[in-house]
Amino acid sequence: MDWADDITYATHDIEDYFRAGLIPLHNLVDDRDRIAKHARRRLGKLPDFDMTRFEVELDKAIGRFDGGIKSSCWDTSRNRAAMNKITTANLTECVAAVSLVDEPPYVSVDPRCQYLVEALKELTWFYVIDRPSLAVMQEGQKHIIQSLYDRLSSCLASSPKSPRLPVHLRSIHHDLGQDPDFMAACTRTSTARRARAVVDYMCLLTEAQAVYLDERLGGRSHSSMFGAWFS
Repeated sequence: MDWADDITYATHDIEDYFRAGLIPLHNLVDDRDRIAKHARRRLGKLPDFDMTRFEVELDKAIGRFDGGIKSSCWDTSRNRAAMNKITTANLTECVAAVSLVDEPPYVSVDPRCQYLVEALKELTWFYVIDRPSLAVMQEGQKHIIQSLYDRLSSCLASSPKSPRLPVHLRSIHHDLGQDPDFMAACTRTSTARRARAVVDYMCLLTEAQAVYLDERLGGRSHSSMFGAWFS
């Protein structure tokens, strides 16, 4: 499952970011050394990480894109065909790298392909995740998430059945209390139940809804009390 997630993250996200104009797959060669330097800072401290092997797979990945993607425009038949061919090649190679073994963890993945996946993921890290403009926005988003979690947890602790709480949050909290497996697994029942309910509820929110709810709970909303999306 972990390997499948890694493969998906490493391949399909690249397509989405290329379409959005965030990863210049047609011109990775110019940034090759900067990408490698960024990876060395990000991954170099990991146990047994081999930068030489990483760079071999990075060059292979860059070579595949450089050989197929010829412009920054996604909406050309040539680029779409090339992207499909490259993604298929990466997926096929990574899936074929898996073999079953007789001892835990019972699955072995060819290290060469592990480095290929890390090289592909590094493109997203370099161009998108660690992009300065995105990093600033992420700081604000982390503040909103923490503030929203703290406020909802506090409200739920004070009065879990209060009509002031969002209906879905109360419902999730109630359902967790009826789940014998969850309750049996909790050592600090009320705290764990409350934390799980708040996190599950927040995962249901869109970004706009999270911002809106945080503003309302913090008394910063200028909108009317009517027409709220939660009840």
